[in-house]
Amino acid sequence: APEFACDFGKIMQAEAQRGFKGKTEVVVSFEYDGVNVQKAIVSNNTANVEQVFTYTYSDYMNPFYKLFSHSNDNNAYNQSKNAPATIHETNSAWNSTTWDYTYTYPSVDHKYPTQMTEKKVTTQVIGNMTNTINNTTSYFYEYDD
Repeated sequence: APEFACDFGKIMQAEAQRGFKGKTEVVVSFEYDGVNVQKAIVSNNTANVEQVFTYTYSDYMNPFYKLFSHSNDNNAYNQSKNAPATIHETNSAWNSTTWDYTYTYPSVDHKYPTQMTEKKVTTQVIGNMTNTINNTTSYFYEYDD
């Protein structure tokens, strides 16, 4: 995305100098709805695996907008102007598993969240059995003026 000023080539060279070896080809595609990512597709062409993230958004501002992240989790989180309301994730390596995230903002300062609650539901279907795991995490944000 044009918002990022990061030279991945330099990062990869530094990794190679530290002894990391191997080659992985990953392609990330984004579909935007205005200033927010509506869908992100992460294709690991080396492993033939595809992750798909679909997003909805709150009216609050995203405190991580335009910050660099090397994490695969919720891939477009820092590329959207608004804070997420929901994220749905699938992964072709785990065809029977989905991840659904719901975000609420119990406390805000103007348009920026000062607290966020993330509810993550992992659903796995194996034959006629459905396994559901629920996790809830609370985050607190402080801003410097």
